[in-house]
Amino acid sequence: MPSDRLVGVAVKHEGAVRAVAFSPDGLSILTGGNDGAARLWNASSGDLLQVLHHQKPVTAVAFDSRGDVLLTAGLGEPVRLWHGSASVEPLQCLVHPRSIRCMAVSTDGKWLATGSDDGSVLLWKLDSGKPVSMHQPLPHRSALSTLAFSPDGKLLATSTHVDPGAWLWDVASGALHAYLPHDSTVRRLVFSPDGSYLATAERGLKAQLWHTATGRRAIENGLMHNKEVGDIAFSHDGRIVATGGEDGLIHRWEVATGALLEPALKHGSFIWVLTYSPDGSNILSGGEDGVVRRWESTTGKLLEPGFQHGYTVWTMAFTPNGRIALTGSADHTASFWDMDTGFRRGTPLLHSGKVWSVDISPDSRWAITASEDSTAHFWSVDTARGLGPPLTSRGPLRCAVIEPNGRYALTAGLDATVRIWPAPEPLKGLVPRITLWVKVLTGMELDQGGGVRVLEPAEWQHYRQSFLESAAPPLLFTS
Repeated sequence: MPSDRLVGVAVKHEGAVRAVAFSPDGLSILTGGNDGAARLWNASSGDLLQVLHHQKPVTAVAFDSRGDVLLTAGLGEPVRLWHGSASVEPLQCLVHPRSIRCMAVSTDGKWLATGSDDGSVLLWKLDSGKPVSMHQPLPHRSALSTLAFSPDGKLLATSTHVDPGAWLWDVASGALHAYLPHDSTVRRLVFSPDGSYLATAERGLKAQLWHTATGRRAIENGLMHNKEVGDIAFSHDGRIVATGGEDGLIHRWEVATGALLEPALKHGSFIWVLTYSPDGSNILSGGEDGVVRRWESTTGKLLEPGFQHGYTVWTMAFTPNGRIALTGSADHTASFWDMDTGFRRGTPLLHSGKVWSVDISPDSRWAITASEDSTAHFWSVDTARGLGPPLTSRGPLRCAVIEPNGRYALTAGLDATVRIWPAPEPLKGLVPRITLWVKVLTGMELDQGGGVRVLEPAEWQHYRQSFLESAAPPLLFTS
């Protein structure tokens, strides 16, 4: 009997849906939308399986007759082919009672800390090979804002969205080490390189320095600003602390005395992320204007060009040698940048939501980005291309961290779950088979002169048939 009642579950794009197709077995749905993405869904549960990014609205989607190749097309773009039968499963899931707002891994890789909307912080022991929750939750009265481990992993600093102040906890015992009183809530927590100081940035007109051993103020009156403080960073040697915020200026202060160093460095808009490069030679600031600006840390000289995004930049990471930076933005992209030239490396890394968190592996081989579109992605640092399918969650992601030894990555967000993902592995297999696989997935091949040649339909069908008769592909392809 006809009914207007919804049967099953709804699946969602960020804009109008332009195309829909069922897989031949009826188990999957492929959709395309105005948000510049095609999405693959589990037809019965509505779970998001993959996000396939385009530069323009996706107006046509289809499955091949076997259901293991997806075809998508955007306005004015060529048809793209995707292998849709594989996915990455997390190694383990760690569940919180409520949404996770912040996460940190100690520099020795032994500890994981997660902060939740329910005001709890959980400490997990990672070095046993299987994460184990330690102690009772570290209690707070409101949702967590941020947290950070000391360099030696012995202390954990925490703050909340509602309660003024910050807390220092002993990691081994879970005992409160010190309460650090503030006039307003604390937005950022950063330890000095030697761990002897903690710098805090209030959601007010002040940054503060604290002795971690005693919990006492290092500078009695704090580091005063004319407007709200956005972020704070220590120099490589720990002698200077830099602050930036709503006034669009970077102020530098002597840690030992609290003396303000001139001149201030002008960014020009609210500064949301502030950091020194790994070698300490540059100061970088990311602002509400969508630009990352760079200065020589010793002279204060502005280095051109800046890194250009479309909207606010609020997360940044570096390769260990400091030669490449990775930024994430509200413009739904992340980008790799050459620190020597200031130019983007490759094309922007596409998401369909704001990119909240980025990180780069310790061997500089791969990176991860996490977005409010409920996916994280692995990327090649060398090529700025995707590595494998999206890492999917059931809610927007706020955090992504790579374990210090590079063995796995962790993601967390509003679905109250930390997922631990295996690190992407290099391609394995015989070169002829990998070459055949690339031809099928791209529809192109290299000619004798090293140029790219588009395959004729009959050629592609021949290669595809040969490929289907071989074993499974060595690695899932994404654009």
